[in-house]
Amino acid sequence: MSKEAQEAVQSMILQLRLLESYYNDLTARESILSQALLESKAALSAVSVLSDGEESEIVVPIGAGVFLPVTYSPEKKLLVRLGANVILEKGRDEASSFLNRRIEEIERALREVVAQKEETARRIEMLRSELEKATKR
Repeated sequence: MSKEAQEAVQSMILQLRLLESYYNDLTARESILSQALLESKAALSAVSVLSDGEESEIVVPIGAGVFLPVTYSPEKKLLVRLGANVILEKGRDEASSFLNRRIEEIERALREVVAQKEETARRIEMLRSELEKATKR
């Protein structure tokens, strides 16, 4: 194999490693977004079952398998984290609207990551094929 061919193969190997690393990063992002989507949908479901007209007993998880029994009344506001340690009080309907918008944003980001992941996988396969051809010469 000529020196130029060896350099081309080394370059393809480097590109392949970079693409595989990027693919792994996209997989991690996809996992994070999927988890955020599940949590947002669960929160929306929980908010939607809160009663409009009467108090209701609920339990709130505070961590490590410990729950706090709480009485929810419709006039109480929900605390909604907007990000960067910013929390606002919102009514049930406002909180639902906020969660619906968040779900849409997460779903859009998830679609973009999946598309990038598919494109990266396609490029990895092309590069592997080229590399295999180059090493057989």
